[in-house]
Amino acid sequence: KTAYEIYQCDWSSDVCSSDLTKTVLADGTIQVDVHGYSKEAVSIRDLLDSDGDLMSRTVYDISGHVTSKSILNSDGTIKAYHFATDGSGTSTVYAAGSDSVIRTEKLGIAGIIAQSTDYTASGYVQSSYTQGIISQSAEYDKNWAMTGSSSYYTDGTVKQHSYKEDRKSTRLNSSHTDI
Repeated sequence: KTAYEIYQCDWSSDVCSSDLTKTVLADGTIQVDVHGYSKEAVSIRDLLDSDGDLMSRTVYDISGHVTSKSILNSDGTIKAYHFATDGSGTSTVYAAGSDSVIRTEKLGIAGIIAQSTDYTASGYVQSSYTQGIISQSAEYDKNWAMTGSSSYYTDGTVKQHSYKEDRKSTRLNSSHTDI
């Protein structure tokens, strides 16, 4: 079955095919709108590729505000957003083909990124943003012990990077600052 067919089968019995509007867009993408609240208001909008595979799903409240949106990225990761009525919210990025979280984001008003945490094989990176541009970050190992930090200029380029020197190592690097 295509995503569209599965999509139609998954809806409860109170939504029938007359409540669905299917539109083929100029680029071949298929837009499927579900009119759950009324014939005029869209409650769910899916975008499918030309093969019928789901690319994104947006859910609206009764007033037409976006409450959640999930996007399948070209690299196979999925980014899921959850919004408050002022546009603030959170997003979570899941690894391709997995339910493993690889990034979380806190979004300010109008959906502009304010904070993020990246989950890596060696630990975590937490970052803060000013007007959507990275301003500082801190690196942690798997036990949440800080291993490094960075500050950034207003254009997002690195201003200073510091790391916690491994005391077992005899290598010195004068271009870095010990924490």
